[in-house]
Amino acid sequence: MKSGDFMKNIFKISSFLAFAVLIFVSCNQQGTSETTGEATGESTASDVIASDLKVGYVNSDSLTKNYAFYQDVLKDLESERTRLEKQLESRAQGLQKEIEDFQKTAQNLTLGQARNIEENLQRKQQNLMMQRENFAQTLRMTEAEKTTEVFEKINTFISDYSKEKGYHMIFKFSPSESIWYADERMDVTSDIVDGLNAAYDAEKSAPAKEESTEADSIK
Repeated sequence: MKSGDFMKNIFKISSFLAFAVLIFVSCNQQGTSETTGEATGESTASDVIASDLKVGYVNSDSLTKNYAFYQDVLKDLESERTRLEKQLESRAQGLQKEIEDFQKTAQNLTLGQARNIEENLQRKQQNLMMQRENFAQTLRMTEAEKTTEVFEKINTFISDYSKEKGYHMIFKFSPSESIWYADERMDVTSDIVDGLNAAYDAEKSAPAKEESTEADSIK
């Protein structure tokens, strides 16, 4: 699975909305500043926007590459896919052996026996195909759930980060989409990744601390 493809759906809508809101806010700020500028002769639209609107961006490629939780999600999904594929492969090989054995002994069977075995093999083949479809659906559902979980963690953290740091807006930046240029001074990717990874490390260590506390209380 390509990490870019996995996260593309997560950010596409939010990126578009963020960019649209940025334009909307800029236009409103411009209208206000023009009125003020006419009255005082001092401030311009760009001055007001520059002083009042604090904007940052997150490089999505760097985020997906360095966010430990996301990388673990990819590994878990790949591990589950491999496990299911091996399970299907084992059953398919078993069915193939049954078919080959039937072909070798068919001439020694009565017509009724051969028909019963053939019908049984057909049912097994149909069941195998249904199981393959069920496994594929299970993987899609798991991926969708994990996608939502990743997005919610990122969204919650960025929301809290924005309030703490005083950002009016933080949008997604990717060289392949939407924004043609972004000043590197607006790049908050490193802070976001560090914060997300710190939160993830705390989540992973929490169960271990609880187990240690329980063990101490038993003693």
